[in-house]
Amino acid sequence: MLPESPLSRPRTVQRAVLYLGASAIWATVMLGALWVRLIPPPPGSSNVVNVISVLVLALATWKIASGRGWARWLFIVMYVLGSLGGALTLLLRPELFRVLPSMMIASAVIQLVLQTIAVALLFMRGSREWFSRDRSESSSQGAL
Repeated sequence: MLPESPLSRPRTVQRAVLYLGASAIWATVMLGALWVRLIPPPPGSSNVVNVISVLVLALATWKIASGRGWARWLFIVMYVLGSLGGALTLLLRPELFRVLPSMMIASAVIQLVLQTIAVALLFMRGSREWFSRDRSESSSQGAL
């Protein structure tokens, strides 16, 4: 089955992909700034985790744009794990946030806002129906 054209995507999915793309680009810019030390890396941080996160976010964004429902769930798992990790760290070890450069704190807030909007858009009625239609069409074609 060929992916549907961008014009046939509901506006909610189009906007979610836009927000996710902005999130992936912002994460890439921040990763680059850390890499070249424009922003001092926090003690004990690893670029490997950041690179993997950016790659998975980019893959999820691309596949969501292609209408793959599993990518929507991959993103929601990443979002929940990242949000829970950040919230737990803030509650249990708030001193860790005090040593972060202000640009990294601002980046975390920007990412939270962009990704929260994308989650909401991906689970609105039009998006849910579009992703389920994709699944029903592929299962009916498999029965032929």
